[in-house]
Amino acid sequence: MLAKHPEAFANHAARFWLGPGADPAKALALAQVNLQGRKTADAYELALEAALDALDHAPLCALAKEAEPHAKASVPLTVVLERADEACGAPEKAAALKERLRTSVL
Repeated sequence: MLAKHPEAFANHAARFWLGPGADPAKALALAQVNLQGRKTADAYELALEAALDALDHAPLCALAKEAEPHAKASVPLTVVLERADEACGAPEKAAALKERLRTSVL
């Protein structure tokens, strides 16, 4: 099904490879396919999680910057974006996100 309809199943397959499939690099590739088709907070969250788990900082830091506008309305994305900013060497951005999570309701 993934081969026939990658846009429909890439997110499900990426979640599998992040979890029981235990292959974050595969998850990242599929999460990026998913993100090409839908630029949603959930798609960015999945791609960032996969990049963090794959320890692949090249796409992680670019994705983090691209995901910023989508984090305003998504607590899960804000949480993973904070971790991504830390990993990308932007502790001040991570601290600001952490403070926003601590002091406000998104």
